[in-house]
Amino acid sequence: MSHFASKEWDRVVPELERKGYATELDIVALTAYCELATEFYMSPTDFPSNKMTQLRLLMGDFGMTPHGRAKMPDREEAEESSPYAGM
Repeated sequence: MSHFASKEWDRVVPELERKGYATELDIVALTAYCELATEFYMSPTDFPSNKMTQLRLLMGDFGMTPHGRAKMPDREEAEESSPYAGM
């Protein structure tokens, strides 16, 4: 992973894990997001539309857009209402 992608990882992954939106199973998708985000930061005017689509999809999957967050479950509420809570 590039230096700047690693910095993006350090910026977003702890928050995603805290919210329960990311686990170890998401390493590849998060790495792809970090690399694409780095490319975008470095040259937003030259960022191809196909990569922007990929970046936006990944951001939505992890709740990194307002629309994406609106679709994410409230983990605390879901755990409280679960019949398996506390097991």
